[in-house]
Amino acid sequence: MQTTNILADILGADNTARQRAEAELNSQRTANPAGLLQLFMDNMRSDKIEVAQISCVLFKKYFLEKSDGISEADFEQMKQAVMSSLDFSA
Repeated sequence: MQTTNILADILGADNTARQRAEAELNSQRTANPAGLLQLFMDNMRSDKIEVAQISCVLFKKYFLEKSDGISEADFEQMKQAVMSSLDFSA
């Protein structure tokens, strides 16, 4: 899974590329949820605001709205990663 390309395609103007990227995300949610989770966690800290934002939105869509296949340990890891990415000093 080429993470940079998937998020770039989701954000891009090409509808065909967006549909292909969304299909890949759906496939990864079933086949490799831990890898998809890591993709979103890594990109939530991106310097590119639009990448960080889409990572948060997709994280919510794929994991918080439907937690099937997520262990309690994975959920705790997600929670810690999100909390550590927040900057309360700003």
